[in-house]
Amino acid sequence: MAVNDSQNPELGAGPAPAGGQAAEAPSAGEGQGFELLRRELEQVRGELHDSSVKLEELARAYASLINDQSDFRVRLEREKERVLETERGTIAQPLLEVSDELDRALAAAVSDEGPLAQGVRLIHEGLRKRLSRLGIERLSVVGKPFDPNLAEAVDLVPVDVQGLDGTVVEEALPGYRLGGRVLRAAKVRVARFAPAASPRAEPAEPSHR
Repeated sequence: MAVNDSQNPELGAGPAPAGGQAAEAPSAGEGQGFELLRRELEQVRGELHDSSVKLEELARAYASLINDQSDFRVRLEREKERVLETERGTIAQPLLEVSDELDRALAAAVSDEGPLAQGVRLIHEGLRKRLSRLGIERLSVVGKPFDPNLAEAVDLVPVDVQGLDGTVVEEALPGYRLGGRVLRAAKVRVARFAPAASPRAEPAEPSHR
């Protein structure tokens, strides 16, 4: 009896693909899904880039804010120190005048060893210590070249030594420094070189013959 090939499904099928599995082409729906996924991925990448840029901008802005705050603190400290120096200078002015009076009293009693002079010396020493605690220091100008930033010349003293020209030879009123500024300039006498005049030759007397 003849076998009908059309009735045998195994005989009617073609050869099986290699590997025993049939190749399946992606459907239209799957292709659209891949494209949608790719677009979403590109969008996420773009958002991440924008976020990274914004994060860097925020980091720079934060660093700038920290620097501004640091600069502000420095300026605030400088201003506070300036105000304190001004207040100390204002407080010190009457004390400097008292110190001047004590200086003059001690100069007049330089050889006096009595109890009154000793008491004045003790008061003067205590006052100088108080001024020192305020940060006020006496300027040292005698024996040094005249500096108009530290002293005011009130007199010129003629000298016959050229090397002393322009040197402070005497202090009429002491000067003081507070921190980095001059609180009161010293009043001084400055040497001025004045060579001694050479003796004039006397005219020869006429001879009588």
